[in-house]
Amino acid sequence: MKTAAVLGMQVTEMSEEEKHSMGIKYGLKVVHSQPVQLYDPNINEGFIITKVNGTPIKSFQHFEELLKGKDGVMLGGIYEDGTHDHYYFET
Repeated sequence: MKTAAVLGMQVTEMSEEEKHSMGIKYGLKVVHSQPVQLYDPNINEGFIITKVNGTPIKSFQHFEELLKGKDGVMLGGIYEDGTHDHYYFET
């Protein structure tokens, strides 16, 4: 699994088993958060990022591509308990 620091967070790819247990087909999991770049500083570890600017992310590489060259980024996703949230970032 890949892990990288992005937007003040440490994110990692999810296993197929993790995605299946949550009923999702794609997503990156926040494993550590120091949200210095967040408009909403309440993003927590365990948040599953499923979309960037409304586009479903298919892989870690796709996630990185969607972030390149953006002035602002909106991340969408869910928490492991099923609650949905959106977070806004400045890159």
